Amino acid sequence: MRFPSLTRSSIPLLAALAVGVPVAAGAQGIEQPRIPLRTALNELSAFRAEYVAAANKHDHAALGSMFAPDAIMITSRGEQLAGRAAIAKMLEADTSSSFSINSDTTRVVGHTAWDVGTVTTAEGTSRYLAVLRRGLKEWQLASLAVVPQSGGTMGSK
Repeated sequence: MRFPSLTRSSIPLLAALAVGVPVAAGAQGIEQPRIPLRTALNELSAFRAEYVAAANKHDHAALGSMFAPDAIMITSRGEQLAGRAAIAKMLEADTSSSFSINSDTTRVVGHTAWDVGTVTTAEGTSRYLAVLRRGLKEWQLASLAVVPQSGGTMGSK
């Protein structure tokens, strides 16, 4: 079998493929540009501090904007809320005292991060799991689950 040799007319085609393939990859959801891990961790730390400050000031508008439009939240009472509007409404009704967040583990993969830690209020301590997504400029909460911390361990009777 004989393969045709490259001609001058096929060189523009190869150049177009070399430019077009990366563009097609970007259109398939591959994040551009990548952010350095240290930058992401610093941004997430600042995000937590901003969240606590807004919550302790009862700045419900700022808190609501920190959630993605399609966010899901599971409260410590087991209620599931879907969407930024429902979460913001619940946050407005919450008149609890100030609290603090202590992150135990933060993992970042591309433009997605998950954060696990504790929330301490005057009422007690709860565990949380937050999944965050980074847009072009900022992180937003995609999912948040809060679970009351009990004195026992899992699996104990």
